[in-house]
Amino acid sequence: YGSYSGAGFAGDREAWLACWADDPVWITPAGEGEGVEALKAIWDGLWSGIEVMAFSAEITAIQVDWHRATARAYCREVSNWKDGRKVKIIGRYDDKLVKQGGEWRFQRRQFTMHIEE
Repeated sequence: YGSYSGAGFAGDREAWLACWADDPVWITPAGEGEGVEALKAIWDGLWSGIEVMAFSAEITAIQVDWHRATARAYCREVSNWKDGRKVKIIGRYDDKLVKQGGEWRFQRRQFTMHIEE
């Protein structure tokens, strides 16, 4: 979760992609993607308009079953856009994780918006 947040802060697509499993699914208001190429396209679409972003998450539940886990995290995102907009978001991620190569990675993340300013 820390690596994912750090990649968001840095706008580092490769570090962000490293947080995902080989067969990722990302469901978000910005788009839904399945597979690495789809996630790249969503990221690139978002970051084409974002100047800078702050992103943090708080894990509120996690259940581990050997090499799989489910988790819930609430996140806060603040972004300045190239067109002058400032966007503040609070939402929830419902996650499925898998352990690959000794590292936990997101296999599926589904974002639900709670507050948007």
